[in-house]
Amino acid sequence: LIVCGGASQKHSAQGLTEAEVMAGYISRRLPPNIPVVLEKESLTTQENLLFGCRHLPGYSPEDYQQVLFCDAIRALKVKILASKIFPRYETGIETYDKSSPAEANRQLIATILEVLSLKFPILARWHHNQRVKRAERI
Repeated sequence: LIVCGGASQKHSAQGLTEAEVMAGYISRRLPPNIPVVLEKESLTTQENLLFGCRHLPGYSPEDYQQVLFCDAIRALKVKILASKIFPRYETGIETYDKSSPAEANRQLIATILEVLSLKFPILARWHHNQRVKRAERI
């Protein structure tokens, strides 16, 4: 199991990455024989998908079942990005509900931005830099 996410919100998880927060929660609920690997650099959904694969040596679709977990409002973005980043892989998406109208609007814009950033690397760098600035502010 790979949990991904870099800087978290300072007011709610000071000094911890999103991956560390998730791993702490998940590891208390999993059987002890399931390893949890932390990817602590990614700041965007696209980076979560790309950087998480670094922890799978020799990654091929025959070797792993790929299931992505996200909140329901991000499912479309995750599904689109996964289909572009892993075109040969069947990807399952498991969701939980956590949404608001304002968040829905932000995610629509984020979905468009991250899908375009697959084609235009300058957008990916800009989005990453925006997340760095946001993490420093929050």
